[in-house]
Amino acid sequence: MPRTLVTEIAGESEESQSLREQPNKKVWILTKGSDTCRRFVGIRGLGKGKGLTLGCYVHWPRH
Repeated sequence: MPRTLVTEIAGESEESQSLREQPNKKVWILTKGSDTCRRFVGIRGLGKGKGLTLGCYVHWPRH
């Protein structure tokens, strides 16, 4: 059977692929943001007593 026919019958549409990949992309972005926050979390304590506090906040999308 030709490959194009097999893909047409059993293949996943581009729209389905895109919808499946979107959550993976969001998780990757959030993981990278979390990694960045963890690297800089030590900076947060430097400003105590001086009225300066640095922090990193991640806003989770609500669906």
